Amino acid sequence: MTTDITTFGDTVPFHHRHITLENRGNVCIVGDIHGCLDSLEALLEVLDLAANDLVVFVGDRRRHGP
Repeated sequence: MTTDITTFGDTVPFHHRHITLENRGNVCIVGDIHGCLDSLEALLEVLDLAANDLVVFVGDRRRHGP
C-alpha cells in the first residue's frame, strides 16, 4: 500500500491510498459515522469481519457542531 499526497487547486492537500483488492474477502464502505461509536460497534459486530476483509471509512467520523 502506498500513500500519496495530491493538491486540489494548489491549496488543499488530499491524502489517498492505493489499495490492492487481490486476496481480499469482503470490502465494506462505511460513511458518516458522526461520532456514533455504539452504532459503529453494532455494525461491525453484524458484519462479522474475517481477517482478509477490508473496511473503508469515508465521510465524517466525528460530530461537527450542533
